[in-house]
Amino acid sequence: MQAHNYPMYASYEEINTGWLNDIPSTWATKKLKHVVEIRKRIAGREGPDVLSITQQGIKIKDIESGEGQLAADYSNYQLVHQGEFAMNHMDLLTGYVDISKFDGVVSPDYRVFANVNVEVLDEYLLFLFQMDYKQSIFFKFGQGVSLLGRWRFPADNFNNFSIPIPSLEEQKKIVSFLVEKTAKIDEAISVKEQQIDLLRERKQIIIQNAVTKGLNLNAPMKDSGIDCVREIPEHWDVARLRDVFRFNKGLTITKDSLQEHGIPCVNYGEVHSKFGFEVSTQMDDLKFVDEIFLESNPKSLLQEGDFIFADTSEDLDGAGNFTHLTSSQPAFAGYHTIIARPQGNIIPRFLAYVLSSEACRNQTRRKVKGVKVFSVTNTLLKSNSVWFPSKDEQNEIVSFLDIKIGEIRSAISIKQKQINALKEYKTTLINAAVTGKIKVA
Repeated sequence: MQAHNYPMYASYEEINTGWLNDIPSTWATKKLKHVVEIRKRIAGREGPDVLSITQQGIKIKDIESGEGQLAADYSNYQLVHQGEFAMNHMDLLTGYVDISKFDGVVSPDYRVFANVNVEVLDEYLLFLFQMDYKQSIFFKFGQGVSLLGRWRFPADNFNNFSIPIPSLEEQKKIVSFLVEKTAKIDEAISVKEQQIDLLRERKQIIIQNAVTKGLNLNAPMKDSGIDCVREIPEHWDVARLRDVFRFNKGLTITKDSLQEHGIPCVNYGEVHSKFGFEVSTQMDDLKFVDEIFLESNPKSLLQEGDFIFADTSEDLDGAGNFTHLTSSQPAFAGYHTIIARPQGNIIPRFLAYVLSSEACRNQTRRKVKGVKVFSVTNTLLKSNSVWFPSKDEQNEIVSFLDIKIGEIRSAISIKQKQINALKEYKTTLINAAVTGKIKVA
């Protein structure tokens, strides 16, 4: 899949836009101030739908749910009418732009504008603008104090940004071509994402069966005495987590404060692996830890084999998220975390598989309290149960799961690489079409 497989225009001419070096000789360039008009209309009242600009387009925000960042007063938001553009020009790294399908309001910090040039199609502009975000072209023209989240696109820079303009007839052909091609690419991506979901479901089923039934399907079973798992093999034992782990709390200091002092840590937001084993990338870039800090916070210092639980979750499914630490490098458990250090006769890797099973995670989900944020406490975790056979059988189950889950992870990795390649091809194709690098008709 290469965009250069398409024909090129007969001739090109050099231009100086600051981001594009040449265009087809039959094309022109225009500054945005000759194409669009910035509009700033404050609503002055509550009531209109509040719109959110996401990487998936403009959506109506559910302000009743209480989720996400909410404003105290939406009357000072600016109006957006259906068919107008809205962009998050305050964040040129993760922001986006779209044509609104709704009447509503957006943050006064965003930019609302409309196409006022009859010689330029809205759809062509949208492909061009979204490509500028995807390939960080707007970023070159930004300004700000920090590159992290507040790198904005000033109005003067926006108005003087030059874009390539083919004839109206060619724009129609480019838009038609891209709508057809990107729809096929998106469909292929969707199929592969569904395949990944099925692989993940299969992975969970394999784990669940292995850690609740064992590998001998003819083994006699007994009532487990645990709400979330009906039966386990007759020769298996059951224990409370309070007898399996020694628990400690992570630091109460925020990650930003720790990093200012060069102290590596794992925070609750990085304890995201539903099935364990993956260690935060923050563990790979360790700095010198001050000895005084180390001596004053010994219980929060992580050791290889530790389990780190997030003590809060923004959704019920995430309750019970943990990471099983496989690195021996020094780091601390940070803000909103619970350290669980194995003490019993259960092999940690087997324990990780049990903890990642739906049967075990459902124990936590049934006990957590909260509506928008769900809290996981030491007391709650200690009351949960785990089940296990002899160490020899634990090793057999771990070896079986490592092979099976490894195969599934490899398959998921291949699918994800294919998705990334499709997304890259889509971006490259859009770029080539809207800048005249290829001739589509």
